[in-house]
This record gives sequence, C-alpha cells and structure tokens, in this order.
Amino acid sequence: MLNAKKLNYTLKDKKKFYFIFIFLFITYFSIPKLLNFSSKSIKENLKNGSNVHISSISKIEYKIFPTPRLSILNSNFTIGEDIADTNNSKLEIILNITKILNFKKIEYKKLIISGGSLIINLDKVNQLLISADKNNKKLVFRKSNLIFSKKNNFSFEINDAMMSVVKLGGKKELDINGNFLNNEIFVKFTSSLNNQNNLSVKIPELDIE
Repeated sequence: MLNAKKLNYTLKDKKKFYFIFIFLFITYFSIPKLLNFSSKSIKENLKNGSNVHISSISKIEYKIFPTPRLSILNSNFTIGEDIADTNNSKLEIILNITKILNFKKIEYKKLIISGGSLIINLDKVNQLLISADKNNKKLVFRKSNLIFSKKNNFSFEINDAMMSVVKLGGKKELDINGNFLNNEIFVKFTSSLNNQNNLSVKIPELDIE
C-alpha cells in the first residue's frame, strides 16, 4: 500500500512538473508578441548582419511556429551594393531562441525569402559568397523567380527556384534548384579560401552535366 501511495505522488509530481514546463515554455516564446520590434531596429540589424538593405516595412509579425521568427510580407530589399534586388517577397528572420527577448538587437540565425523575384547581377555573383563569409548568416530563397542580368541586360531566368548561400568550413557555396525552360536545373557555385571558383550546371532532361 505504501509503495502504491509513493507511486501516486511520483506521478502527480511528474504531471505538475510537465504542466509547469509547458506553461513556462509557452510564456517564454509568447512574450515577444508583446514587444515592439521597430522597423528601424530590423533595418539596422539586417544591414549589419547580412548586408541586406530593406527599403520599407509595412507590417511585422512574430510567429512561434515552426520556430520563433519575424515575418515581413511584400518586402523589397537589396543585397550589398547592386549584387541582387528582391521584389514583393516574404522575408522571415529566424531568431536565436536563447535571445528572443532582446528586441533592440535582433539576434538571428538565417533569413528565408519566399516568393517574389530576385534580380541577380552576374558580374557580382561572387560577392554573394563573400557576403556569406563575412556575416556567417545563412541566406535561403524558396519558390522565387531568379532573374540573372549582365550590365543591366536580361540574360536568363530560373523559375520556382530554391537557392541557398552558405559557408561550409573553408568553402562558400551557392546552390540553386529550379525550373529552366520547363526543365529542372541544378546549379552549384563554390569559392574556396584561395579564391578558386568552381561552377557546375546540371539539366538531367537535356543530358547536360
């Protein structure tokens, strides 16, 4: 009988601990909804953290799921100095969960840009990788139309594209997967520490590798 009582108390203690943990968890991640993430603060942090210059912010939304993030709809911004221009995209700032209560200096891990169009200057593609190296922030594009230009003239376009700019050890890498002339295309551009660049393009339907 004594063992049964002890077991009963143990189960009750576990349930109390579980509910307290869930309450604190929800409270911690919900507090940022009450904070004022100013447009000025976001602009400064994006400029310093990812060399992203956003022109205007109409609305900022804080979302808990799938991970804490700030969401900015219909955003227009540039990356670096004429490296790339993004229009009418959804920008998500994936926050560092240990520092989400700091609304003055926004600590984030990566940027996710969805939809819209991205105009990339082919003469400055390598600077995208340099930017990733300096800022150490991952830059990801999803379901975007990538328009490549050279000397302000249209060159080619990749639709419904996924693109990521990351630093992997001593290498910087630009990966693209999308649709080119109704054919799936894979592009990988890498730059090593000694500034050796490598470009690979694959279009399986056209047997191009």
